[in-house]
Amino acid sequence: MKKIFYILYGMLLMTGAFTITSCLSDDNDSDDYDGITPEDYTYYMNQMTGDYTGKLFFAGENLNELDSIATTATVTGVGDSCVYVSVPLVNLARGTNDDWLKAAAEEEGGNVTLAIKYYLYRVKDGDVFFGAYPQYKFGDPDSTKKTVSLTYDGETHDVDFWFYCNTNYNGEFYRNKLQVYFYLVGIQVDGSTVSNLTVSSSYLSPESYFRVLLTKF
Repeated sequence: MKKIFYILYGMLLMTGAFTITSCLSDDNDSDDYDGITPEDYTYYMNQMTGDYTGKLFFAGENLNELDSIATTATVTGVGDSCVYVSVPLVNLARGTNDDWLKAAAEEEGGNVTLAIKYYLYRVKDGDVFFGAYPQYKFGDPDSTKKTVSLTYDGETHDVDFWFYCNTNYNGEFYRNKLQVYFYLVGIQVDGSTVSNLTVSSSYLSPESYFRVLLTKF
């Protein structure tokens, strides 16, 4: 797996979380954006809709470098507008010291599919920027979590993975390429917190960081 040192990637971690990035196109001028008309909104949603393959980036074993694995995603458009992406449970569980959860994720967990809701915000020269909100459903205060039931070593527990949903412009689509940043902020087992992770403009817990870079096929 390809490894990228954080010292070379640190600025991208924070700009991906809290500002506009433009890594898919060659146009880095972010000062002059066009608004999105209803017709454009539908057009670009239709352009984004489809199946994708590419890489999922996350904190490596030593947390001071990035690893990546192959992943797939499906993007839906009008009426749903979600990015459905496959994420290994073992990577989500890396942000906890709970021994049972780590062992269960390693032995029994496999992959989970996150539903990442998206809303388009800006378009410039075909470069589309959008907000991405994992497991988000309007009006549901518990909707920023992914719940899985795990059985391991004779025990079954419900595990909630909570995600950060207070940032815009953490997704981009350009010429059939898609990137999305998303951030894990907490883990609970049967309602008890086993991990709190920090996502802010001044610090980002390495275990919280995830990014997908995908190409439509």
